[in-house]
Amino acid sequence: MVGWGEAIGAVGKLAGRVVDRVLPETMSEKERAELTLRAEQVAQQMALEEERLLRSFIVDYEGRAESLPEPVQVLRASVRPLLSYLLVTTTAWLVWNGQPIPTELHQLDLLCLAFWFGERAVRGFLRARSGQDREG
Repeated sequence: MVGWGEAIGAVGKLAGRVVDRVLPETMSEKERAELTLRAEQVAQQMALEEERLLRSFIVDYEGRAESLPEPVQVLRASVRPLLSYLLVTTTAWLVWNGQPIPTELHQLDLLCLAFWFGERAVRGFLRARSGQDREG
């Protein structure tokens, strides 16, 4: 969620800059500052609402996993591992037979590694950053 927060903050600052440039120069600094701040707040609220709507759309469209029958849950959970096994097997076969690995396959292998190991690293980093790993 850190990425969304930074993006929403950036939207607010951008809105503030736009408003600051559009306002007439005859306005006082106080009025300009108030309008700029209000524009930032409105833009941030709109961005948060858009994120909330996107999340609810995804949940409504795909459904909640716990409400699906168990065989469907198993199928959904097995897609990424099966694709990963397919990538690793294909790469291993090419290496075993002395064939060059196509650039696209190499990139997919890296993406697969980033998914499996990067997700865990990022999750640990975010927990540490938010202070959840502190014992006490």
